[in-house]
Amino acid sequence: MYEIEPSEPYSSEDLNYNNISSRANIEQSDSNARPSISGNIKNLDKYDAIFLGYPIWHVKAPKIIYTFLESYNFSDKTINPFCTSGGSSISESESELHTLAENTSWIEGRRLSGSDSEASIKNWLDTIDWPKTETVQTPAPSSAPAAVPEVTIENDIVTVKNTPDNSTLILAFYKDNVLINVDFTEGNGTITKNISDKSSDADLIKAFLWDMKEINLLYSAKQIENNKIKRCRLKYLRAIMKLFIKSMKVKPQKNFMPSFRLQLRLKISASTIKCSIRLRN
Repeated sequence: MYEIEPSEPYSSEDLNYNNISSRANIEQSDSNARPSISGNIKNLDKYDAIFLGYPIWHVKAPKIIYTFLESYNFSDKTINPFCTSGGSSISESESELHTLAENTSWIEGRRLSGSDSEASIKNWLDTIDWPKTETVQTPAPSSAPAAVPEVTIENDIVTVKNTPDNSTLILAFYKDNVLINVDFTEGNGTITKNISDKSSDADLIKAFLWDMKEINLLYSAKQIENNKIKRCRLKYLRAIMKLFIKSMKVKPQKNFMPSFRLQLRLKISASTIKCSIRLRN
């Protein structure tokens, strides 16, 4: 609450209503009178609604109230005036005050007298229809989209990047559509798992990511299966070549060097391996 006080305080004689030469009467009869105010409001900008109270002096507000309204910028604010008076209404005083504060919303004022009770004043405060201010909602800063988990498989090493915190990589190993093994690996950010000890007997591998909310299929096992076929092809090709070289270790006859042409056919699928060897001289 801010109290409007004159720089030069009023004495009881200054406020003598019956003395035409009293200071208050002289100020009220002078349209240009603007008594100076002691102090100032330093934080008026933080207020949108203002109660302005004053006594009625000769049907009008004291001229120091004029000084107050002309000293500040009340644009876009709402003022609710009220006065104290034994008989005069507030209407004439507030109509003059409206002209002193431009671009200001005024609520119809109220005269308070000695007959007003605390309950009647509270009821008046509860029924004041303050203008509704528009609330501008500042949009929340957009967050960067969550990174999508990235999966790579190389040399029996499964690597999953960009996993949420407290995630679990679930690897399911199948053979002939029957689940034969399951592996769980917990981690944050990047999860790495070596599956060489579990993938050799499996013909299908599925990987899932559980982020404590739901389980999502990361990828199919087709890539793992293709890698497995490639490893099988190399494994059996080496075995066949060793067997062939071993069978050729015979002592050649003198002045005889056989010439052979090797034709090797190797057909590998996901479930079978077929091999045929022909020797021609």
